[in-house]
Amino acid sequence: MRNLPLPTLKAERLFDDCISGIANASTRADFAGARKQFKDAESNYLNAASNHVLYQLQPTTQKNEEVIYNGLTKSQIKSLYSEHMVPDSKVARQHYDSLVMSAPYRKCPFCGFGRATTLDHYLGKSEYPWLSIVPINLIPACKDCNHGKGTARARTAANQTIHPYFESPELSSSQWLFASVIETTPLSIDYKVVPPAHWDVPFSKRVVKHFEDFDLKVRFAIESAPVLASLRGTLTKLQAKSGRTAVKDHLSVVAEGEEQLYLNSWKTALYQALAQNDWYIDGGFSME
Repeated sequence: MRNLPLPTLKAERLFDDCISGIANASTRADFAGARKQFKDAESNYLNAASNHVLYQLQPTTQKNEEVIYNGLTKSQIKSLYSEHMVPDSKVARQHYDSLVMSAPYRKCPFCGFGRATTLDHYLGKSEYPWLSIVPINLIPACKDCNHGKGTARARTAANQTIHPYFESPELSSSQWLFASVIETTPLSIDYKVVPPAHWDVPFSKRVVKHFEDFDLKVRFAIESAPVLASLRGTLTKLQAKSGRTAVKDHLSVVAEGEEQLYLNSWKTALYQALAQNDWYIDGGFSME
């Protein structure tokens, strides 16, 4: 759930590189006649996304084998992505790689910890074939986020998930992800979203919706488990050598470092929660 800079690559450039790989001259000519459709789709998408109303864009109702435009079927239009952008041998593959690499540290912006290795269509190409190769609809993602998100189309602004290219900087500058220590044996961490009071309701609901749709509560807890196991030995030695204050200081310093890297990461929330929990600092870290 992180902001990403808007791609500078335009749909027309990507379209031209995609159709350059079509061997059949007649099919290539059919696509060339549809160039404006992709440009218009990009323009409409940009306007809707900038106003957080992508849910208002109407999906295509035709079946894959039906002709949509200029003799081209829905399946053919979608194939520009799968057959002429994704394959390593195609000219447009350079743009695929560039978009994937745009994620800072190669981290997936949807979850913040998975390795970005693929592109996610924010609006799926099955319902929006004209957006199949529109760069601002293609977001670097890890495989878990790409395949694990829900497929139901949003019907309201609040039912949309986060769009990394179009969200307010508040997504990164204000803290909304928090964690708490569950004082059990073994201990566990509970993650939750608490939107800042000054956020508008639709934005707050999008963040909560995203957190739920991508199953981040469970996934963050899973990521936390090995960290807690590692801290057990480290903090036991630190407590024996330097006492309780040293344990708290260590956790606080790490929390501050994680905050500087990314305020709303699962690690930031984890270390903040640990540093503020007396039970944990007083020896809860040793509970297996």
